[in-house]
Amino acid sequence: MANSGSQLTIHGLFELGSALRREEIAVLFRNNHFSTIYKREDQLYQLLTDQGFLHENMVWETLNDVDATFSEFVNGNFETIPPAPEPSTSSSDLQNMTLQQQINSE
Repeated sequence: MANSGSQLTIHGLFELGSALRREEIAVLFRNNHFSTIYKREDQLYQLLTDQGFLHENMVWETLNDVDATFSEFVNGNFETIPPAPEPSTSSSDLQNMTLQQQINSE
């Protein structure tokens, strides 16, 4: 378990990709959850079913490594969704935070 805490190994992922034919759908039981997987061309995808994705344009996540480090999100047309930009703090936000801190300390 220490080497495969995600309940998937590189060998298992390779075998899964080899066993599925193109355009085939399957169910994967992993980490006490059932996941719908789909093979499109030579890429495996996992259907996003978490409620956190309900209002997002993301439909599938690539299944190309065991811990999702290099996964990408795609929409229903399998077009890559770019990662969300990091939130930045504007100078006016910094001034407001500083002012609020001053008010709180007085």
